[in-house]
Amino acid sequence: MVAAQNVVILAENFGLGSVYIGSIQHEIDETRKFFEIPEYVLPIMVLSIGYPKSIPQTIPKLKKEVIVHQEKYRKPQDDEVRRAFDDKYGTIDQNIEKYLERAFVEALEADKLEMPRYVDRVKNEMKRFDIQNNAQFLFKVRYPTKVMVRMNQRIKQSFKNAAFEIF
Repeated sequence: MVAAQNVVILAENFGLGSVYIGSIQHEIDETRKFFEIPEYVLPIMVLSIGYPKSIPQTIPKLKKEVIVHQEKYRKPQDDEVRRAFDDKYGTIDQNIEKYLERAFVEALEADKLEMPRYVDRVKNEMKRFDIQNNAQFLFKVRYPTKVMVRMNQRIKQSFKNAAFEIF
């Protein structure tokens, strides 16, 4: 990842855009076979570089005070975590497009890039799951538990298939 970040910085210097493609984690074994990648080598991400059709706004980040710990780990209270995510994304009860603009930039970019009604599909999912806060959005719509568990199982198996014996 460090090497990839250096490539991103260099690409941006030349006016190129980049995007990390983590979905390769769903296809590690297939990717290894296709590219004839040897044992003990795992493709964890792909970095795509090119001339962007559009440039999304900066994705909001959690405030430094929330994620940086001094000398020892500080366990924040639930209300502090909730406020931090509200500060980052806004609240669900505001205009849904405004919320998605901050919380799910990819949805709005997909709409711009000729994937019609993507935002409408996300909004429908949010209604279906009765999403009322950031945590529900992140773990029911964006990173559903069942999907993440299956992905982790596949990644674990991919490590074994690449001859790693750590599990």
